[in-house]
Amino acid sequence: MRLDSSITNYLDSPTAAGRCLRTIDAYRRDLALFAAHLGGERGVANVTPAHHLDFASSPAVRQLRDGSGARHPMSVNWTRSAIGGLFDFLQAAENPLRRVDMRPPPGGLVSCAVPSALKPRCSLSSRSRA
Repeated sequence: MRLDSSITNYLDSPTAAGRCLRTIDAYRRDLALFAAHLGGERGVANVTPAHHLDFASSPAVRQLRDGSGARHPMSVNWTRSAIGGLFDFLQAAENPLRRVDMRPPPGGLVSCAVPSALKPRCSLSSRSRA
């Protein structure tokens, strides 16, 4: 899959839909910079951590758009977070098990009958305390 189409899929996904419109717009700008830096037609499978680090240290990320100075470190981290979110989304899309919610249900786990052979013979509450 191409990087530019992956970005579009991510920003149109339910994963991104729960976010504020300003957040989505910021992600769109940051991810467009990333795609432009790498070439949007590049395949996602060909993007390496080195590409991410190269982009994160580039003037497109580190400098203000007008070139008048450095961006705040939180803004740089925001850009890096947008890229991380894209690749988390892509990894979950490739591996359906990552989308499985493994948390117990709100009422807790369903209890089942325990065979008497597996039950403890005494409990802490029934022991005499010295």
